[in-house]
Amino acid sequence: MGKPFLHYVQRTWSPAGVPMHTETGYLRVIDGTSVEFVLAQPTGQTELAQGHLAPTTAGFSCTLTSQVVNSGSAKHVDATQRHLTLEGDVLTTGFSMAAVGVPMTHHLASELHRESPSP
Repeated sequence: MGKPFLHYVQRTWSPAGVPMHTETGYLRVIDGTSVEFVLAQPTGQTELAQGHLAPTTAGFSCTLTSQVVNSGSAKHVDATQRHLTLEGDVLTTGFSMAAVGVPMTHHLASELHRESPSP
């Protein structure tokens, strides 16, 4: 399509293989200095997350702070914060949220490693 965005889909499962969460959206880099991340979740929230893009020696780092809109039936989420770091072939993420009366609290983290293509 030639558009300057990345389509994002995330799905998680419990260790027993039970689906737990999914979200989808679009990530755009603006002028090489900031990032916008638009997300939708089936639990009734949408997020518009924005932050500064900081280059590193082998990648980048950014912290994205969001505005959240909740549907009428959704659990109330006040805000989220996502921290992304790409160093070489390793993408590290951290996710915090303020929800249902609890202030901003660390919720989850991940470390993803790029696999070499199969021959």
